[in-house]
Amino acid sequence: MEEEAKTQSQVKYSRTARTLHWVMALPIIALLFFGEHTMGSHNARFLPSLHASTGAVVLLLVSFRLFWRWKHRPPMPTNGSRFERTAASLTHLALYAAMVFIPLTGWFAYTEHVRRSMGTRPASWFGLRIPLLPDFGVNWHMIHNWGGKLVLALIAVHIAAALKHHFYNKDNTLERMLP
Repeated sequence: MEEEAKTQSQVKYSRTARTLHWVMALPIIALLFFGEHTMGSHNARFLPSLHASTGAVVLLLVSFRLFWRWKHRPPMPTNGSRFERTAASLTHLALYAAMVFIPLTGWFAYTEHVRRSMGTRPASWFGLRIPLLPDFGVNWHMIHNWGGKLVLALIAVHIAAALKHHFYNKDNTLERMLP
């Protein structure tokens, strides 16, 4: 009797995991590419508020995504070298950490922005007031900005690895995450 069980590298991610991946990827990439242009003048309100509000949505989504990931182990491929599997795990870990770290540093940076431009009024998240964070005397704008550049590099590595698997290895690693 032939074994028809699929290997882990052939199993697609669940519909929820794929949806969360792409629903989060689009605003994250938009935030990273347009982030520096949204801040502009500290007297402007709309674009910084939109950037901060979208970042807050990403933080909420990553909370759900981390919970989902904790409850549902991803189908990790067993093919590839030990180095590739370790690099993939470390890159995914760094991306998850960044999805938490960057919105948090953005919240601190936005708090600085609000204090400079609007005094001590609470920030707005799609019209809802959110608390201002304490001032620790840290340049959160710089940390947030450089963190964003690091995330762009991580995303580039992530995409390059997926394309390498698809075009060079000719396996279905990329297809497992496509809708």
